[in-house]
Amino acid sequence: MRKAILYISALLISACGKQEKNIYLPANTVLKSALVTGPVFDNMAALKASTTVPLPGSNCTLSAYYAADDGGGGAFTWDAGSTLPDDSGVIIQPTSVTGAGRWKRIYSGAVSLKWFGLKTVEQGFTQEQGTRLNSILAKYQQVNFDLNGTINIDALNKFISVPSNSKITFSKDSCKLRVIPNGAPAYWCMRLWNVHDCEINNAHIIGDRVNTGNRTGEFGMGIDIRSSSRITINDATVKDCWGDGIYIGKVGTTTNRDIRIINAVCDHNGRQGISLITGVGITIQNARLLRSDIHSPCGGLDIEPNDVHDTLMAIRVINTYTSGNKGRGINVTPEKMAGTTTAVDIRIEGHISEQDTLGFSALGMSDTALAGNVVYANGKISQASRSGISIRRYSYNMPLISIQDAQVTNCNTAKSTSIKYGAAVCIFREPTETNPPHIGAVEMINLKITDDRPVPLHASAIYVRDEGMPNNAPGPVTIKNPVSLGATVKSPLAFACRGVIQDDNHVIVKNLVNETFTQNWTTTYCRYTNTSSTTRSIVNLAASAAGYPDVEFVVTAAAALRIKPDATSIIQGLTTAGGYLESNQTGATIILRKTTANEWTVVKQTGTWTPG
Repeated sequence: MRKAILYISALLISACGKQEKNIYLPANTVLKSALVTGPVFDNMAALKASTTVPLPGSNCTLSAYYAADDGGGGAFTWDAGSTLPDDSGVIIQPTSVTGAGRWKRIYSGAVSLKWFGLKTVEQGFTQEQGTRLNSILAKYQQVNFDLNGTINIDALNKFISVPSNSKITFSKDSCKLRVIPNGAPAYWCMRLWNVHDCEINNAHIIGDRVNTGNRTGEFGMGIDIRSSSRITINDATVKDCWGDGIYIGKVGTTTNRDIRIINAVCDHNGRQGISLITGVGITIQNARLLRSDIHSPCGGLDIEPNDVHDTLMAIRVINTYTSGNKGRGINVTPEKMAGTTTAVDIRIEGHISEQDTLGFSALGMSDTALAGNVVYANGKISQASRSGISIRRYSYNMPLISIQDAQVTNCNTAKSTSIKYGAAVCIFREPTETNPPHIGAVEMINLKITDDRPVPLHASAIYVRDEGMPNNAPGPVTIKNPVSLGATVKSPLAFACRGVIQDDNHVIVKNLVNETFTQNWTTTYCRYTNTSSTTRSIVNLAASAAGYPDVEFVVTAAAALRIKPDATSIIQGLTTAGGYLESNQTGATIILRKTTANEWTVVKQTGTWTPG
């Protein structure tokens, strides 16, 4: 890079030299003029060893810190009255000077690590450098980490503690921090605790995920942010940490505010790519969160508060890509906030998940209600080894999970034949998870499920069942206008739940062909037709709980369509227990709703339906 050449009067330099201030000039500026006189020193050692007492306001040139072209050189001015401590970079006290008098580097903007003589592992310097870096940051705040190579960090005792009002810029893809292997359960490489107004650009951190076989804990963090405000992390790469790539939590009870994580890459970390515990106004945008694989939940992004003092407000996750995570691509578990008066507000937009075990998941069950909404919009999930979307043990009094315009494609690559574990979308609770209350608080709008493999692997498209409370119908769960459910091995919809299914696109439809079919929770349809029938078709309605979704029957051929409730149930006003309802009038329509455990109620009826 060509450096700027600045001509400046000796009078101005002399005047500035009498004050306890630096002269600030544009970065990469070299002073060059016949009016600027003074010695030239080959390296920093020579500058410090100089014995000539300069005149006030005089100047010198440092050619390099160690050797030519190492970036450590620059222009200095002599401040005869300064007693500032020597820092071997910007303020230089010659060894011959015992009192006042310092060389001061002439610069503007950020300081460079090269000015302080820091070396990399590749240059043979393997000791920790956190102590020196912290000293530089505390004094100058705006620092360019511009070395070409790796810097070793003792993340246990001498981690980088980022101060308020700081700006750190790494040379992209060339300057890296590496955690010295420690085998400890917890550490931080870069820590931002109780600070404000910080910006970190292009950080590249390599953690310590070495497992000696008996290593405990899960808290070795790359970048650890707690109880801080107005923090921006741009273009960070964090890999191979024992715990999380980036952690956003709290110290005491103070939450985070206005945190922006932009273009982060978190790869091959032990627990999570990013953990978000508490915050107001948190934005995670264009992140790539990959291959978390040691500690549960092994996710790309885990949004999971620790207690009732945490806050999840104005959380925005935009265009995040997850892949290869042993657990979930993105997970939301808000239950430990139950009881707070602050509503949850999370919006996840444009998530792409490929080859995660679960693409998007949510968990959360509590006797105490928690208000709010979690919106998952325009997500595209493919090739999950289990379900693309999994909502497990999520109670009806938790924040509403609203899944909008999501696409789930070719999941269950593990080839489970269970309609639960092999479902493209699974909303459930296990039989052993018996604590109240029941599951619910989920809606799915315009969901598109596709299985276009030569041999489909989705055992079911959507599975909804609360096995923890089989006698207490869960819900509500709402399905609105699915775009498609795709090919399935066993059932398009397994639905044992109170809820609403609105199917304006006529996706969840069974066309009967001279057959007897039993509608139960494992094979649920919203609409029955008999277009291809030439003789009577029969739909047996198995026993179901009150609140079961409406079922529509439409006679579309000149053949009888019979509806027969289970032996203990009736169609109110039309049938008795064990009876049926039948029509062979083309166009005849009836919609039934389960209003009690033993009673179906007519919501809509056209044409002639005859009881029997």
